[in-house]
Amino acid sequence: MNELTTYKKFFNEIIETINKAKYKAYKSLNRFHIEQNYEIGSIIVKNQEK
Repeated sequence: MNELTTYKKFFNEIIETINKAKYKAYKSLNRFHIEQNYEIGSIIVKNQEK
């Protein structure tokens, strides 16, 4: 295996790790937004019922 192939595999592994972390962050943020929107909706409904 030549040096270029070794570096390519090395950088691909780093990029894959970064992409996995980005996906986890997006998923977490999306969950937060869904919960936040649900809470805001609940507040609006309670206010309309008054």
